[in-house]
Amino acid sequence: ACVVFNFADPTTTRAIHKSALSAIREKPYTCLQQAGESVGGMICLSPDKLKEIIKDKDIQVDELFLFKQLLKWRKTNKNIYANATAICKQIASYINLAYIDPNDIQSLVLDSGLVQERVVIDALLEQSISATKEGLAFAALRGLQSSEQVNVMVQDAGTTDCNGIYKQCHREGTM
Repeated sequence: ACVVFNFADPTTTRAIHKSALSAIREKPYTCLQQAGESVGGMICLSPDKLKEIIKDKDIQVDELFLFKQLLKWRKTNKNIYANATAICKQIASYINLAYIDPNDIQSLVLDSGLVQERVVIDALLEQSISATKEGLAFAALRGLQSSEQVNVMVQDAGTTDCNGIYKQCHREGTM
């Protein structure tokens, strides 16, 4: 599907372009990965077609997968396009890093050199703010704490007297 999509023009071969894009949207993981060493998948796309795929919000695929495919594209096409890294840096801006696990951001995204540190920080802040809205608290007590001790921060409990930091207590026969 990617090979056909790469050569299809949205104006002169509209039906072919639409059909190839439809196939990619229907089975993105199958279509966007290369079948062999250098056949098919995102690696065969021109920079413009690569950008079109990455920007397409109707392709239901996770952001980490797209980022990994972008890295493969750069590796495969660095000898074809002298500015492959610059192309990937520009296209990476269309990938929502806030939807990538922080561990993958640390180990893969930062090391890639495709994304500025400020963009990574913004994505991690967005994740943290979203997590606190869902009830996850990052606050912890200072000092020595037992690894078995669990502290829970309660906020907006409805009554201000209920808000605060609670310690988990273990009683014999209960938890």
